[in-house]
Amino acid sequence: MPHVKITGEREIGVRPSVVWDRLATILSAQGSSLRPGGVFALKNPATEVHGGNPDRLRLVSVQRHRQLVLETTGAANAGWRAHIDLASSARGTLVRLRAELRLPGGLLLTAARWIFRRRYRRICADAAAYVLSEIELLATDGHAPKPRNPLRHLPFAGDRFEAHNDEAESRPLLLHLYESAKATED
Repeated sequence: MPHVKITGEREIGVRPSVVWDRLATILSAQGSSLRPGGVFALKNPATEVHGGNPDRLRLVSVQRHRQLVLETTGAANAGWRAHIDLASSARGTLVRLRAELRLPGGLLLTAARWIFRRRYRRICADAAAYVLSEIELLATDGHAPKPRNPLRHLPFAGDRFEAHNDEAESRPLLLHLYESAKATED
């Protein structure tokens, strides 16, 4: 299986403790103990509508207010890993993302990466921007630009992803999970 590496960083105008507390609230509401090695199910409302199963995640490493490392354990996407680093900056928080995905496709995906090299780079950059936008929306209570679907650059099906704007599915996932967790606490 080919590995796809996604990296990016973004400054967010809030303190690292705010970003951390909101991520921790989501993980706790999803059943995580916030201890390394714990496995929990991330319930995505968009996949539940279509009858999909929740993604199973393992917390690999935690450094309070600084770092979070997650990896998937489900059969369909096992081995996906994401590092989220938080650091103080002049404007608030510098969020760094490093992710590695294992995708099925073998030679076909490898050939497509070489043939559509520029689009592949755009998809990887947009995937990082998408995740960072989700974190920024979470940290700022939705006061940030909504992310665009990174798959809109696909050679033949990209227009369909760009045109697909179903309100339930285009809602920011992390912000939705945070609001749901806060509603159950109250």
